[in-house]
Amino acid sequence: MRKITVSNIAMSFSTLLCLMCIACERKATTAQEPRAEYSAPKASQDRIPPKPTIEIESSLSKDTRSSWKALVTQLPGRQTLDHIHFLEETHGWVASKDAVYQTSDGGKSWQPLRIDLPPNSAIANMFFISPRLGWVVVQKRASVSKYDENHTWLFQTTDGGQSWRLQREDKASVVARVVFVNEQDGWLIGHRYIGLVPLRFNLLILRTSDQGRSWTDVSAELNRIATDDTGMVNDELVDMLQEGPVAAVILTSRGKIFKTSNYGQSWSKVAFIPGEPESTCICRLGIGEDEQFWLAGGAYENGKGMWGMLAVEQPNLWKRYRLGNAHFKDALVFSKSHAVTCGPIPLDKEDTADDQRLGVILHSADGGRLWTVLYLNKQIKTINALSAADPNSIWAVGEDGLIVHLVSAQLN
Repeated sequence: MRKITVSNIAMSFSTLLCLMCIACERKATTAQEPRAEYSAPKASQDRIPPKPTIEIESSLSKDTRSSWKALVTQLPGRQTLDHIHFLEETHGWVASKDAVYQTSDGGKSWQPLRIDLPPNSAIANMFFISPRLGWVVVQKRASVSKYDENHTWLFQTTDGGQSWRLQREDKASVVARVVFVNEQDGWLIGHRYIGLVPLRFNLLILRTSDQGRSWTDVSAELNRIATDDTGMVNDELVDMLQEGPVAAVILTSRGKIFKTSNYGQSWSKVAFIPGEPESTCICRLGIGEDEQFWLAGGAYENGKGMWGMLAVEQPNLWKRYRLGNAHFKDALVFSKSHAVTCGPIPLDKEDTADDQRLGVILHSADGGRLWTVLYLNKQIKTINALSAADPNSIWAVGEDGLIVHLVSAQLN
C-alpha cells in the first residue's frame, strides 16, 4: 500500500534542485537542444502497456486577487536561491550555488552556514533530518564529452552547520537528490555515465543505514529492469519519496516510477506516463490522498516556448493537465483540489525570451484545470523551488535572494 503523510510529501519537494531538474541540466549540455515545441514523442519502448491518458488544456485566470498573504524577504547579496527545505514551520534552510542559510524563528531572520566548497563546484541538493543533522550534495559539472570529469561530494553536519565533514566522493556521476528517512537510513539518487560513443548513462541509487558513513550501490537490479529494447538505459533518477526505512518510490526523467520494499535489493515498475514530449522535464513526484501518483514538470527554451504539466494518476488512466506559457519548475499537491506550482511565465503571451519572464507562484483549487496567481514578481525571471510543512503555509525561493512565505487566509 502506498502510504505517506502530507508533511512527508511536502518535504520531498522542498529542497532542492531547482534552477532545473537534473534531466533538464543534462539536456542543456548537449550539442543540439530539443525544441520546446509540441511534437509527437518517440514511440515508447516500454514492455508494460501504458494506461490511457486524458489530455486536458489548463487555463490561467487573469484575476490576481488572492486570499493568501505573501511575506517577502531578500537575503543580503541577493544571490539566486535554488533550494529550500523546511523541517517544520520554525526550522528551514535555503541555498544558492555556494551558500546555505538557516532560520530557527520561522523566517524572521536567516543566518549563513559556513561551508567550504571545492573549486568550481556548486550546491546541488540538501536535506536536514533535524536542526543539527543534515547533508549537502556538491557537484562539479562537466560537458557531456568530458563526462568523466563530473565530480560529486557529499558533506554532513552534526552541529547545525557549524562544521562539515566529507562523507562520499564520486566521479562520472551526477547526484540529483539526497533523502533521509531517519537519522540512520538514507538514499542518494541520480545517474552515472558509462560511455561516450554512443553516450550511455545508467540510473544511480545508493543507500546507507549508518548515517552516511558507508553507502551500498543498489543500482544493478534497477538498471536491469529499466533497460530498453536497444539494450541501454539512458535515463536518470530525479525524485524520490521515502516510505519508511526499507521502502522507497523513485521517478526517472522519462516519467517511469519504480518501487522497492527491501532496501533496493529488488525493484518493480509500478507506473509510468507515456506520450510526453522529450523536452519536458518531468521532475516532481508525489502521492495523493487517494494513494495515486502525481507528476509535475515543464519545458522552457529561450524564444521557443514553454509549458507546465501536471499529471494525476487514476485507477485506470492518467489525467494530464497542460498549461501553456508557464513552466512548472517545482510543485506541491496536497489534495485532489489543492496544488501549487512555481516558475516563470512570459511578460507577453507571444514572447518567451529570457529577459521577458516573470517569477510566479500559481495555485489550482480544482486539481490543475484552472490556475490563479498567488504571487507575481516582475523584478525577477523565475521562482525556483517550493517547500511546505503545512498545506496552508508555503515557502518559495527565487532569484535576487528572494524568499516568499505564503500564508492561507485560514491561518490569518
